[in-house]
Amino acid sequence: WTGIGIDLLVFNGYLVTTGIDATPFGYLIASIIFGITAGVFRRASLLAGFFEPLPRGAPLPVEHPFTKGLNIESGYLAGKKFLIEVDPSVAYEQALKDFSVESLSDGFLVYVFTARGGPVYSSLSTILGVRLYVLTTRVSYPTPGEQPNEVAVPQNDQAIILDVIDKTVHANPEGKVAIIYDNISDIILSAGFEETYKFLKQMNEIINDPRVNSLFILTAGAHPVENVSLIRSLFPVHITYDSSGLRFTRRT
Repeated sequence: WTGIGIDLLVFNGYLVTTGIDATPFGYLIASIIFGITAGVFRRASLLAGFFEPLPRGAPLPVEHPFTKGLNIESGYLAGKKFLIEVDPSVAYEQALKDFSVESLSDGFLVYVFTARGGPVYSSLSTILGVRLYVLTTRVSYPTPGEQPNEVAVPQNDQAIILDVIDKTVHANPEGKVAIIYDNISDIILSAGFEETYKFLKQMNEIINDPRVNSLFILTAGAHPVENVSLIRSLFPVHITYDSSGLRFTRRT
């Protein structure tokens, strides 16, 4: 609106008083600014809808496959931050599906950070109610994705990712949120360990809320032991998924 106001003052005011009729150029500039404004508001509206609760309809079946696989009580997930170390040679995404299904059954909105085309995306994008933040290098700010349940976010801009997580957690102060992040190993490879550690500490501050469940994936055997130990120190609950299945390695 400031730009349009200046445009009118210049082309419909000052230039007219000097005897120069350039109002068509002024209207052209104003129309361009209106178009940009409309695009921004449309994107904001679409992103706002991403945080809305699930529409009321047939109730979801109550299922607790994740806690059942760990042989613990079904209410254990509430407010927990999980680190899951996975063997990429096995179908570990089944544990993520179980986590998503159980969270949805318990009334959580489930958000998944992952890249398109990977096993996590392929497994979780088909679950009704799961919302995906698609990590990509093709955008520089959050943008509505190819599907209604997707938003594209820049995978290498940690500040934007942290802002997205903050908005996700606090968009509905009364709602429950479950977050799956795929994957810590990718961040280490692209940004280095120190930046990854700082990023995870900041993220932990944001999601430190009893309304939030979270599950962060780390590729087992891909990093030095001392680095893995530091990452583990940021999470109160450690689990692993390998050829033996899902099991605790640390529980609080």
